[in-house]
Amino acid sequence: MNLIFCRPADPESKGKVENAVKYVKQNFLLNRQFSTIDNLNAEAEAWLRRTGNAMTHGTTRKVPYEEWCNECKDLQPYVPMLARPAGNEYTVIKDNTIKFHGNIYSLPLGTYKGDGTKVYTTVDGADLIIKDRSGCEIARHIIPAGSGIKVHNRNHRADRSVKVAEYSRNVSELFTDKGAIAMFLEKLKERYPRYMRDQLMSIHSCYTDYGQQACDAALARCLKNHLYSANFFKEAVSELAAVRNVIPVTVKPLGDGQSRMMANINPGTSDIRTYERLFKQA
Repeated sequence: MNLIFCRPADPESKGKVENAVKYVKQNFLLNRQFSTIDNLNAEAEAWLRRTGNAMTHGTTRKVPYEEWCNECKDLQPYVPMLARPAGNEYTVIKDNTIKFHGNIYSLPLGTYKGDGTKVYTTVDGADLIIKDRSGCEIARHIIPAGSGIKVHNRNHRADRSVKVAEYSRNVSELFTDKGAIAMFLEKLKERYPRYMRDQLMSIHSCYTDYGQQACDAALARCLKNHLYSANFFKEAVSELAAVRNVIPVTVKPLGDGQSRMMANINPGTSDIRTYERLFKQA
């Protein structure tokens, strides 16, 4: 809301308000003594009932209190409405993104609240500003050159409502060896204090994709080799999961003796120089 200052006693803007204040100041407050604000307000209301609100107005020839009672029948309750923010309206996709001029831009986790979720965009220089219905900025991205580009802010993937300490406890519960995971997370906290949430998110994603057994084995491998990083953990768990998914090939023995004899025959090979001579003669 912008404040607009008007000239004193300007009848087109606030002259009527100033006159009402002047009426109370000069006829009620002047030289009046009071003990508390509550007593002063009660005395002012009683005074208005006896004077200003109950007396006939000199110009309109109407009693203010009676006019107020007549107008109350037509007054409607005030219902506040949020003004639509400035900018173009866009629909939020389920993965908390929007499409803008051929590119995809990320939004904070939880922006999507069902079908019909809208946001509003404005362009400020090279920045794309995204606001919610109340006009509050929820995301800001640099507009890239070209189209078909996914512009993501990695902070948008994190659930900021969950604290890092609580997130660490939740991740610890996913592993069988509580002591091992506690040691691993402590090392991560020492090495990556600013990116601890991202480290936890990566580990939790591995558990979702590969399961507890593979994660337990990957944790043991990382501790054994002193590999303290979520990237090392992810590489280990993906490698172990790939090894477990290899299907062993069973070789069936051949049936009769002739078949076994044929299997042991080594086929003859030709000398490549023979073919070279033939090509030269041609």
